[in-house]
Amino acid sequence: MIVVDANVIIYRVVQGPHMAQAQRLEAHDPDWRAPGLWRYEFTNAAWMMVRAGMLNRDQALDALDRADKLMAGRELSVPQADALAGALQYNISAYDAQYVAAAKARGVFCVTADGPLLQKTPGVTVPLATFEQHLPAPAGGAAVP
Repeated sequence: MIVVDANVIIYRVVQGPHMAQAQRLEAHDPDWRAPGLWRYEFTNAAWMMVRAGMLNRDQALDALDRADKLMAGRELSVPQADALAGALQYNISAYDAQYVAAAKARGVFCVTADGPLLQKTPGVTVPLATFEQHLPAPAGGAAVP
């Protein structure tokens, strides 16, 4: 199991330069989890991509559908006191702290492509680009190259 930031979910379902990295992560460990907040962040990112001309409306709706299917039954409950404590401890947003608190509570890493979050939460977050260097091989198999 790993906790994934909303940006990793976006990269997994929206064609772009980071899709291959997200696919490799999924092959390495397909047990992705995220706090329910991911849905709101994903929808906002899809809206921003439509506004920027990166996606059209139908593509954004398709991405939402694929993300819903990918993450079905994988949402984690995060005690808000834990999220607030993490936000204060690491000087991060309470939104980002949802992912950090979810990972810490389960003793797993949070994979993200958020540079500032990575800098502020070493030992809890690992970069999508180099996750193989940080994540252990999943039980029952070797890491995917």
